[in-house]
Amino acid sequence: MMPFFKRKVYDSVDRWRFYYQDPGFNITGDNPVVFNEKPAIEDVLDEFLFPISANRLVVNSDKLPKQDFSRAFCIEFGAAIIHQSKRFACSNNKDWLERLVKYYNEAYKKFHKEDVIISNLFDYKHMD
Repeated sequence: MMPFFKRKVYDSVDRWRFYYQDPGFNITGDNPVVFNEKPAIEDVLDEFLFPISANRLVVNSDKLPKQDFSRAFCIEFGAAIIHQSKRFACSNNKDWLERLVKYYNEAYKKFHKEDVIISNLFDYKHMD
């Protein structure tokens, strides 16, 4: 309960945004919250992405754009979810999920670049 009593946590709520994606091909998995860096318990709400439905994403980051995300961002977000899932990833669109798994395997895993997925995701400039 301690992290929720810190002033810094309340101040970060100003950065929280809800994004709507149509037709809504977000994926989720058994580890759905993507953090920019592994947070200490008191910083758990600092900077994250969290899919709350097939077409809604909660974002807390001042590095990401204020408008809707590009298709490239959605692909990278899907790769990050697949990367950090331990047992499963799921989607409301099987074809989309299969394409994301293929992309993850060919773009990251094949070249042993898994360690840059999340840092690339929060460095949105390369996806404009």
